[in-house]
Amino acid sequence: MRLALELADAGLLALPEEGEASAPSPGLAVVDGETITVGRAAAARARLTPRRLHSRFWLEISTEALGRPFGRHLRSADLAWTHLNELWREAGHGVTSVILALSGELLALSGEHSEARLGLILGVARSAGLPVDGMVDAAVASSVGQSLDGPVLHLDLELHRTVLTLLEPGPRRRKVVISDRVGLVRLHDAWLRLMAGLFLKTTRFDPFHSAASEQDLYDRLPPILHTLRRGPSTTVSLRAENNVFTVDLTRDQVVAAADTRYVEIDALVRSAIAHRPVALLLTARAASAPGLADRLADLTDLEVVELPFAAAAAGAHQAARRIVAPGPALPFVTDLGSPGAEVAPVAAEG
Repeated sequence: MRLALELADAGLLALPEEGEASAPSPGLAVVDGETITVGRAAAARARLTPRRLHSRFWLEISTEALGRPFGRHLRSADLAWTHLNELWREAGHGVTSVILALSGELLALSGEHSEARLGLILGVARSAGLPVDGMVDAAVASSVGQSLDGPVLHLDLELHRTVLTLLEPGPRRRKVVISDRVGLVRLHDAWLRLMAGLFLKTTRFDPFHSAASEQDLYDRLPPILHTLRRGPSTTVSLRAENNVFTVDLTRDQVVAAADTRYVEIDALVRSAIAHRPVALLLTARAASAPGLADRLADLTDLEVVELPFAAAAAGAHQAARRIVAPGPALPFVTDLGSPGAEVAPVAAEG
C-alpha cells in the first residue's frame, strides 16, 4: 500500500491510497529532559511549558546542536525524526511505499543548500522507517486535477511563513516567494490576544493570568476559526475557579485583529500579479483564516479556489507514476508535465 505524506511544519498528515487522511500533526515539540513530546500532544502543552516548546525544527532542520534549553546534544533533525517516527507508528501499518509532498517553505534555499536540505529530510524520513520512494513539491501536487488555463498562484500558511508559488500548466513550479512576516503563529497570537482582551473587558477574567486558562483558550481556537469562516459570530466560554466566563466573538472582530498580517499577504500576492495569473489556489490552511479568501478575491479580481483538505497528498497519489522512482537517490519533482524536468536525484543524508 502506498501512503502520501504532506510534510509541512504547520501540520504533517498522511493519506493512504484507500481511506481517510490523518488529522494534521503540527511541527511542535516539547522537550522535558530526556522526554520529547511532538505533534498534537505538544500542542496540548504549548502554553503550559512555552520555554520548552520548539516550533521551528522543520524550518531549521539541521545536524547542529540546539543548545539550551533543549539539551547539549539534541538536534533539530532529532526532533524531526521523532515527529516522523510517531506518525509512522500511527499510519505506517501495511505501507510499502511513501511519497513525500514537501512544502516550498522547507526548501527556501538555492543550489547546494537546497539539495543538502532535501537530502537531510530524506535521510531523516528513511531513518524513521518510512520507505520513501518519491518526493514532490506540495504546491505542484495539490494542483493536479485543477484546470490550469494559464499561470496560477498557490498560497499556503505555515507556522512562521507565508508561501506563494507560481505554477504554470503541467503543472510545474516556476517560482516560490516566501514572507517571514506572517504565519499561523503570529495570526493565532493576534486572535488569542483579541479574545483575552474581550474576556478581560467583559467579564474581568484574564485568560492569560494562568497557563492553564491560556492553554484552554489556545485549544479552542481551531473550532472557533472554523465556525467564523462562514458564520458571523460565535460564543466562547472558559471555565476557571469554579466559574464559567462567556464572551461573544464576531467574524468582523477576528478579521480586524488580523488586518496588519493580512496586509502582508496582500502585498505578497500583488507582487506576483505581473505574471498574469488566472486564479489563486488557497490551501485548506490558508482558507481557514476568516475573511482572507474574500479579501484576496476583492483586492486582486482573481478567481479564488479553496483547495480541499489533503489536496497535495491526493494529488501525489494521482501522479504517483510520475513521482515514484527506483533506487536510493530520488528526484525532487517540480514538474508533472514535462519528462526529465525534475532536479538531479537527491541522496539521503544521515
